[in-house]
Amino acid sequence: MNDVGYVAGWVLAVTFARAAAGKWRDRDATARAFSGLGLPRPSVLAAGVPATEAALAVGLVMGPRVAAALSLAVLGAFTVVIVRAVRARSSVACGCFGSSASRPASVVDAVRNLFLAGLAVAALAVSQPVVPGLDAVMLVTLSSMIGLVVLSSLRLRLDVGRLWSTRLAGEPR
Repeated sequence: MNDVGYVAGWVLAVTFARAAAGKWRDRDATARAFSGLGLPRPSVLAAGVPATEAALAVGLVMGPRVAAALSLAVLGAFTVVIVRAVRARSSVACGCFGSSASRPASVVDAVRNLFLAGLAVAALAVSQPVVPGLDAVMLVTLSSMIGLVVLSSLRLRLDVGRLWSTRLAGEPR
């Protein structure tokens, strides 16, 4: 189980690193997104959030258990902000991955955070870095791919209003 948790921690670390890089790339856009979400001191958060994400990414590789616990807390806070924006019907992008996110915060972002929290829970089992077996890599990779398909389907449903439009034989018009 340690190797599955360690691979899950790596996937989460890469996600946090990508999010941090996106926010650092355009800190002004990140501050505007945070401001639009009603967060206090958005310019301070625009520097602090990516620094935290980068530190968590390193921690998930070097000291997985502690970083995984902190990741759960951070993901919980991020999810509260997203849910609050969705409930307020905000048209502001969450800024989760920097300025590349132009869509308003949505339930898809909250579901994504739940998947990421699942990775953090798996990483809680790891006390120190390990060399994972191929079976652990395959399991986490397959699980992550399934998660991406689910998120893509939710995004498509949100954007288009349905997943497909092909009528089945005999289906009424």
